[in-house]
Amino acid sequence: GRRSGPRLLEGLAASGLRSIRYALEVPELGSIDANDMDRDAVAAMGRNVALNGPEAAAKIRVLCSDARLTMLQNPAAYDIVDLDPYGTPAGLLDSALQAVSEGGLLMVTATDMANLCGNNSTNCWSNYGAYPVHRSYCHEMALRIVLGCMETHAARPGRERVRKAIVLPWVRASRSIPLTVGC
Repeated sequence: GRRSGPRLLEGLAASGLRSIRYALEVPELGSIDANDMDRDAVAAMGRNVALNGPEAAAKIRVLCSDARLTMLQNPAAYDIVDLDPYGTPAGLLDSALQAVSEGGLLMVTATDMANLCGNNSTNCWSNYGAYPVHRSYCHEMALRIVLGCMETHAARPGRERVRKAIVLPWVRASRSIPLTVGC
């Protein structure tokens, strides 16, 4: 059966390494859904979970699905949603905001820093609804763009549960990729 405690979804788990680390290093977590849509990645993830012993296997459920579908089919089901896509997380935000529980934590990583820092303003506008400028403060601007995009998605109609939440961002950033934001 599933353990009690916070429920976590790693929506784009690939090899499952991050989910395994969560299972082994964060004992307070109750259950982890490690999801990926690539069948080969999911097979490798299952093997990796098994290789890391019964503690990891007891907490982690391996899923093979599109992350958006997994999140839409599980409204308010997760206390923590962790998304680390290749590139922009913007296309995942609507479903992620629906999957995270009230008072939960949504963590997104953006690896498209070139777009966010003004090297391709058209792509940034398309993904985030913002035009960046290439300046010395571009990393701070990238953070503001990602947070603004998250706020815009949360403010859409039908997001009353999300809008009631207090958005307290925390950030892990470096001068190189990636930029991770949690709210």
